[in-house]
Amino acid sequence: MKDHPSAKFSSVTNNFLVFGKKSRVVFNANCILCEPESQPNYRTIIPLNLVVAVRSCSCRKVKKLFCECIEISNNCDQLSSLSSVNLNGNSFNSGLSLPSNIGSTSSSSASSSSTVPSSNRDSSESVNGHNKMNHVRVYYGIPSGKFAWKLNHLILDPVEQSEQQIAEWIVLVNSFLKDFNRPKSLMIFINPYGGKKKGPKIYRDKIAPLFAIAGCSTNVITTQRVNHARDVITDPAFPINSYDGLICVGGDGMFSELLNGLLIRTQTDGKIDHNNPQSTLLPPNAIIGVIPAGSTDAVCFGVCGNNDPVTAAMHIILGNQVSIDVSAIHSARDEGKLLRYGTTILGYGFFGDVMADSEKNRWMGPKRYDWAGFKKILAHKVYQGEIKLHVSTLDGSPKDPDICTSDCALCAKSGLRSRYDSVIDPHREVNDGSCIAIRGRFMAINAVTMSCRCEKAKRGLSPAAHLGNGCADLIIVSKCSRLDYIRYMMRTGYLAKSPFDLDFVDVYRVKEFEFNPIVRPEGSSSKYQVSNASVWNCDGEIINEPALHVKVHCQLLPIFGNGRENRDLNGKGAFTMSANKIFDTSRPLNSNGQLNKSMRIDDQTNDNGNDMENNLKSYSQPIEAISSV
Repeated sequence: MKDHPSAKFSSVTNNFLVFGKKSRVVFNANCILCEPESQPNYRTIIPLNLVVAVRSCSCRKVKKLFCECIEISNNCDQLSSLSSVNLNGNSFNSGLSLPSNIGSTSSSSASSSSTVPSSNRDSSESVNGHNKMNHVRVYYGIPSGKFAWKLNHLILDPVEQSEQQIAEWIVLVNSFLKDFNRPKSLMIFINPYGGKKKGPKIYRDKIAPLFAIAGCSTNVITTQRVNHARDVITDPAFPINSYDGLICVGGDGMFSELLNGLLIRTQTDGKIDHNNPQSTLLPPNAIIGVIPAGSTDAVCFGVCGNNDPVTAAMHIILGNQVSIDVSAIHSARDEGKLLRYGTTILGYGFFGDVMADSEKNRWMGPKRYDWAGFKKILAHKVYQGEIKLHVSTLDGSPKDPDICTSDCALCAKSGLRSRYDSVIDPHREVNDGSCIAIRGRFMAINAVTMSCRCEKAKRGLSPAAHLGNGCADLIIVSKCSRLDYIRYMMRTGYLAKSPFDLDFVDVYRVKEFEFNPIVRPEGSSSKYQVSNASVWNCDGEIINEPALHVKVHCQLLPIFGNGRENRDLNGKGAFTMSANKIFDTSRPLNSNGQLNKSMRIDDQTNDNGNDMENNLKSYSQPIEAISSV
């Protein structure tokens, strides 16, 4: 077995011009460090786990992030005609003309529907004269603000090194980057109609250059109809295992297509009966990523903290992953038939009516939800039904003050308990809650498996909902006046007061529940208004079957993201350092996190470079602590 270079590697030192100043650039297995000779106590450290790529560049405009050396195939606007293509020897009808190498991860070939970045090419091309090397670009990710990430770059101009020496240095750094579990082959689905119809433009202008810099080979499909992406993924001829990630550019509805297609394909390949509500589902091997381009983008808010497309792309490039809960939604009447999988909201009553009405006015864009909501508040419909629910007592409460973050202890405990129950001791009797039944008249019934934060609900429908605790927060709004319901909506969307303090609102943390509507029989002389059954709003899609059985599967779906990062270092919800200067410091810190005035990097090292390595390790510890939050 061949050892990795890091097994016998301490550090490499070179001289470069950085910002016009001659600097000592040190690379080791932990970081890249730059120290100007004129300012030996001022250093810039880039942790290696945040380095995206190191590549040569011959462009004159060094300040431009996306330089001319990055070759990108802008094919996301090209819609091919409906046709059948041969995919790895199998007949496959995707609704698009896909390239014959759709399943290939090789970076040596390209087609009209694939992107092969120039950064994947061997650095020897520069040495052989195809692309004269003027300087070296180090691309790295940095946190910005409370939740955002962005790509930055550092320009290194060679001083005395030959092009061959610089090329070898670039190859050495990139060999260490291969150790990180990062995706290199991506299948991308773009929804050109979601939200404000900006999906293709967002991908072309903001995302495709990032993937090219990171060396990701991509295949792009622009969807042409509803459930197009789901049908592509569920087709047995689609080589799902050939990709490191399935990426959607769109809103929550587009994400739902990938979610349902991937889970159905996984259970089918694993011979699991997904129509049985009590089946233990298999987690998929492929990882889903979402680039927000929709109306609400609740999924992206939950797994990335915001709806910034660049932040979502950086999580994909860096390989950040989090496993989230998935609700399996079955019919309570049709022998448990699977209807959908969901991850955000499952709403009956008000939210179901709003979604059904808004579908008639898609031409209005995101404003259609406001118009439909206004009409439904005036209509003031009430629905009668019975809810049976399994309340959890071990996974926190919806009224907890703490929220789910990237280092959530509750999600970690729930995940361990779920894996123990399903793998180690599947026959163990678990008594972690109680079963109750509620019968009455309701304005709305909402089950959320994540907080569902969005621009219209800054804290979310349930601020304390967790991504991976194996539960959904069931919010029941009983019959109330129009004014009271407006109070509930205002508290949910804009006010600091909790909507769960209202006497007509009940909330439960449940693992499983079943709902059956009670419809007023024809000819009834009931004095109160009870209309026919409503519909369910599942992640922005309509389910017409009112009687449902819902079960939450703990941490079933891996997705690119890091959750809501806890960057509250100074108690005010923001960094104590500027985002652009987070890796810059005037003096290093010792192991206790205090300034060490005497420590500096010098040329006095032993033959093995141990002094240099020890200095870098002690210095990189606090920086890694900052970058990990």
